[in-house]
Amino acid sequence: MKFYIFLGILALLLFACAGEETLGSDNTPPQQPVMVPHLGDSGDLHGENIINYCNNVGYENNGIDAVPENDWIKIQWETFTDDDIDYLQIYRFNLQENEAVKIDSVTYSTQNYYFDQFANYDPSINKKWFYYIKVYDTSGNFSISDTTCYKLLQEPELLAPSNGYYYTAGDELYFQWNENAEVIEYRLLVFDGNYNLLWAFQPTDHPGGANYEVLYEGPELTSNIIYWRVDAFGNTLDEEVNGTQYTIHSGSESQVYTIRITEQ
Repeated sequence: MKFYIFLGILALLLFACAGEETLGSDNTPPQQPVMVPHLGDSGDLHGENIINYCNNVGYENNGIDAVPENDWIKIQWETFTDDDIDYLQIYRFNLQENEAVKIDSVTYSTQNYYFDQFANYDPSINKKWFYYIKVYDTSGNFSISDTTCYKLLQEPELLAPSNGYYYTAGDELYFQWNENAEVIEYRLLVFDGNYNLLWAFQPTDHPGGANYEVLYEGPELTSNIIYWRVDAFGNTLDEEVNGTQYTIHSGSESQVYTIRITEQ
């Protein structure tokens, strides 16, 4: 009889210890993630104070934005302060459908951006896109970020010089691209071989349905290779969604073309 009482007490002690361990487990969610809104664009300031977000090819550290690769949107969030992040889920919605959809689940915890390539979704342009993320730690706790937004426009079509064009140093150099009625402002960007911004120019005259043509008037071209692209900007919109006011920037970026420079 004493033996069975001993077993019962032992079982109760083991159960109590297990309960204490459960109560002591991590049940604190991660700090709320913070999405980075659209902070600006390359060439926002002129002269010696030009801002260049493009010092890395294919990535701009300026919050949510269009990207030159295609009709994609890059979203960005502030670096997580927790050291036990396991994975995060990315959600988006637009005002036409107004239903949040999980578009991806990613395991990295140190990278602070993501390219939405709109897989199996067409078209992505001319819609107001909203994004938020849900972050999980290794104990299964989660936090939901705030929401950020952007509207994609049709990207400019570069007409000349063609990609890979050989330019003779000292000659005049003209850049041409098409016009889009939804765009209120274009910005021509020329980069050196290290992708540092050499020259930014915004035409003030609209060709009225014709193509844009701009003569290069920047610094002397001394590197063997330069890159160029054209950014397009639309109206900035204010929209209230579920009681929250959002400022929606709109725009697009052309592909990046290469120009190779030869001596006379």
